[in-house]
Amino acid sequence: MKYLSILLCIVYLSYIHSYVFPTVPKCKLTDSVCLKTSFQKALPFFLDGIPELGIEKMDPLLIEEKEYEIGGLKFLLKDTKMTGMKTLIFDKVSFDLQNKIVNYKYHVATSSMIGKYEAGGKILLLPIQGNGLFTLELRNVEVDSKLHFDILKKDKKSYLIPQKHDLNFDVKDYAHYNLTNLFNGNKKLSEPVLQFANENWRLISNEIGKPVIDQTALQIIDNIKKFFSNSPLEDITID
Repeated sequence: MKYLSILLCIVYLSYIHSYVFPTVPKCKLTDSVCLKTSFQKALPFFLDGIPELGIEKMDPLLIEEKEYEIGGLKFLLKDTKMTGMKTLIFDKVSFDLQNKIVNYKYHVATSSMIGKYEAGGKILLLPIQGNGLFTLELRNVEVDSKLHFDILKKDKKSYLIPQKHDLNFDVKDYAHYNLTNLFNGNKKLSEPVLQFANENWRLISNEIGKPVIDQTALQIIDNIKKFFSNSPLEDITID
């Protein structure tokens, strides 16, 4: 029975690695050009989810329910889904092995969020109150990230363990907001708020978007941790 368990474990691990990397080239961690290509080729497999590793599907991504408080505004987002990660293009990927940092830049051509909201307070001095459905559409979002990591040695293998994550983003082209049932459906009050938000989309994105994006990034990083904790560097990179 013991030997059967060992055999099943070996088959299971072989299946995982052949599933995750069927067409993704291995790279040296110092080869930024190769890394960018490999990250791009691995993206579809990663976004589809890897149940064997406990990695959830990420396009669409079900965003965890969370309450936010930003300045004079309190709002709750729930039952929220984000789509568009499949339009992600990596622009740069590099490893700083001395400081244990992965630097990666990418842009997302189109993305959207849809879900339920509850809000009360002010957006940039403008009163807002309501609960209902919300949609957010974004075009050309640029992201610059740094992932700090440690190296864990286990069974003569090396594992990259993500630690802290720093992220900056910029919505370059367009953001559009829609919220139903603002001010209990009062159009005289709700329409000016939505008009203001959409005319000042860049300011609103910078003011309110970061904590929401940070929360989304935490979920993605959790999936990255699951991947690397099951994938020795010796198996996915070249010395």
